[in-house]
Amino acid sequence: MRGAEPSFLLCDGALAACELCTYAAVPDIHEFVERGPQARFCGPCFAAGEHAYAPLPIDVLRYGDFVSSDDRARAVAEAAALTLEECWSLVSRDVPLGEQIRAATIRFFGRTDLESEDAAIVLATARRYAAGALVSMLVAERAIDRARPEVLVAHHGIYVPQGILSEVARRRGVRVVNWGTSYRDRTVIFSHGDTYHRTFLDEPVSEWGNGLDDRQEAELLAFLAERRRGKGDWVWVTPEAALRPDEQAEQEIVEELGLDPTRPTFGLLTNVLWDAQLYYEGHAFANMLDWLWETIDHFARHPERQLIIRIHPHEVKSGNRQPVAPEIARRYPTLPPNVFVVDYDSPLNTYALMGLCRAVLIYGTKTGVELAPFGQPVVIAADAWIRGKGLTVDVSTAAEYSAVLDRLIELEPLSAETVARARQYAHHYFFRRMIPLGSLAAGSSEVKLEISSLNDLGRGADAGLDVICDGILEGKPFVFDA
Repeated sequence: MRGAEPSFLLCDGALAACELCTYAAVPDIHEFVERGPQARFCGPCFAAGEHAYAPLPIDVLRYGDFVSSDDRARAVAEAAALTLEECWSLVSRDVPLGEQIRAATIRFFGRTDLESEDAAIVLATARRYAAGALVSMLVAERAIDRARPEVLVAHHGIYVPQGILSEVARRRGVRVVNWGTSYRDRTVIFSHGDTYHRTFLDEPVSEWGNGLDDRQEAELLAFLAERRRGKGDWVWVTPEAALRPDEQAEQEIVEELGLDPTRPTFGLLTNVLWDAQLYYEGHAFANMLDWLWETIDHFARHPERQLIIRIHPHEVKSGNRQPVAPEIARRYPTLPPNVFVVDYDSPLNTYALMGLCRAVLIYGTKTGVELAPFGQPVVIAADAWIRGKGLTVDVSTAAEYSAVLDRLIELEPLSAETVARARQYAHHYFFRRMIPLGSLAAGSSEVKLEISSLNDLGRGADAGLDVICDGILEGKPFVFDA
């Protein structure tokens, strides 16, 4: 309808392991290690894709069109000779595969602490992902040679196979677009060149727009208020108990936690440990737990200050096998009396908790985007998307972080000018980069079309779809301006 010739590329059970596989979904890990995903995952997965695309007058390509059983056997044999470290650093034909293998393996186990797993099982699983990566690379190379696409569009842009497909396309000079669903109801995020997990970090300030008018600011503040109540999101996976209003009485929280209102309080927000574990520049610590231990140890040395640690509510996600609270309990059988842990399923509202704090410490959570617009100082130790925007205190080394902790008490609320810029960025993030799709049905966690004919997909019928199509076809920015 827009002058392009698209084709779909579906996996038909060709991989030794993929993103769909998780430890929590495997009744017997030994069965997965020995037999792979074919018996349990591949049939329903391929059937769903084929059911969606087969009726359309568009080419549907299958992985099996590009790789033979011999190709797959060679990939398994090559992977079987690798150590775990070699899996993590694997490069084949100048294509770096190791990062995606590592990220996929961590995601499979639902934990970063793989040392606590059976070493033989971890190695066997990593080898499966290595074999899957090698086959994905062959599929990508051969599909690109046959179809000669101008653009490859891949979901998420990380893990096996999407991260591998994207990497091969970049090295073949094929323009890459990555996408994923986002927070606001019926919205998606698209990015050029790489996964949005990375592109948000170095997006230029010039992309934010030209400041907010009164309507845009009111729109943003209303949305943020709704998010604080767990509303306005497409898929809200936080436990129902955690959705108490952020007007929760301050005194109620103080009494429940046993806070001393005469001492300054600071907040810390954790991440889901295993989610999107890619390599980033500028991390002050090797991982989130090292950052957490450094912070708790600092507050143990400073009893005149208090720390509220809020465990990420999304730890409720299926497949999470490394919750943070037990990690803290193992490291600190007795917590310092000035450190308070609020677990993921606590009924205390995250925003109300942080409202008691003079500043908030984060590693990579996106919540910083929501705190800075209200003037709250935010200290970032890793890859949070608000990092590098001139709105937060960013550290790149453990020494820098320690120095910031020493002067936490000196951090002042953000200036009016910085608050205005923080709101401009938050509006850009939530309303311009999260592209609405009017072609989808509202009020459902499932993706459902709400169209009566193909004319409902034509230019001008769905403004968000126009932005997406123009971005894919013409390379225009994936930015929605109402």
